[in-house]
Amino acid sequence: MTENSLQAFRGKLAVYSASHFCVDFACGCLITSRFWPFSDGILAVILYNFFAFAGQMPIGILADRWNRNALVSTIGCGLVAAGVLAATFNIPMVLLAAAVIAGIGNAMFHMGGGIDVLNVSGKKSGPLGIFVSPGALGLFLGVAYGQTQGYVTLLPCALMAICAAGIALYQKLKAHTFSSQNVPFSMRITSSVGKTLTVCAIAALFIVVTLRSYVGLTQAFEWKSEWHWGSFLLASLVLGKALGGILSDKFGMRKTACVTLSLAALGYAFSSYPVVGVLAVFCFNMTMPMTLWALSQIFAQAKGFAFGTLTCALFVGFMWMTLLGPMPISLLGELPSSYGMFGMIASVLSGILLLIGLKAVGTSPKTQES
Repeated sequence: MTENSLQAFRGKLAVYSASHFCVDFACGCLITSRFWPFSDGILAVILYNFFAFAGQMPIGILADRWNRNALVSTIGCGLVAAGVLAATFNIPMVLLAAAVIAGIGNAMFHMGGGIDVLNVSGKKSGPLGIFVSPGALGLFLGVAYGQTQGYVTLLPCALMAICAAGIALYQKLKAHTFSSQNVPFSMRITSSVGKTLTVCAIAALFIVVTLRSYVGLTQAFEWKSEWHWGSFLLASLVLGKALGGILSDKFGMRKTACVTLSLAALGYAFSSYPVVGVLAVFCFNMTMPMTLWALSQIFAQAKGFAFGTLTCALFVGFMWMTLLGPMPISLLGELPSSYGMFGMIASVLSGILLLIGLKAVGTSPKTQES
């Protein structure tokens, strides 16, 4: 990679990562200040999550074909702002429409940015973690800001305007065109193993993400209510996603998966100790860039579809939590101690499934050593 292309890569990653923080911050404000107080708030939140996460699969296919990734993200930012503005009208149907609009906007931003990052990162998974990780921080701060400030319109809309302008201008100034580097779209599977094992690998990666979503949404640590440990917990979530890809690129994906998920299982077993629990969450979330990278290699000519498939798994985890709550965990014993046991089981299962998923991925430097 030349010096100019390296600078362009870093600049694009920085723009999308900062925008990801802002998009999820704006959506967090919207959810907290308008949907939760709404009498049908749970319906609005479900609608938002459905379009924001499950909606990424069909939007990803369209984005793969359109080959205008920066424009997809720019339009997404505009739709999030439109959802925020629509929610100022305290009318039930309008609020539900706002949830749909903002959800589609969130999905479009993720698809445009995700495909662009996958295009420039090549065989590296580190950039994926860097792109995705700021979203968790943005969502947390957006939710907190919405709770303390009441409903706000100006800040989320201003952030979306800045992000939309920044993404579009950066693309135009650096590339001089809005055409992207998407490969010709095809659902053809790229795999070094047979069809049956590849299907099993895809299902395994989907289940890993579903487990991570559910475990992350429950978070039944009795000590997390203390603000300093809660802050460390958030930091471990963000940094785990970011460092998972970087460590995979350096030491190999299989080795990193085995070590980090083994440490996560051990940490969850003793998660009644805050420091150990924080480290368990840190290690457990390192799987995020690994799963995204692996499926994008299997669907090498449909990166948006691959990205969207795994965000569907996030929605499945959300619905699992919404419908059943912590019940699957409580079956193991009294909460919150049973949460540590469930986290340990989820870590071991995720490790096995992730290794199955990586079996279907072709060889590449570091990431697929024996």
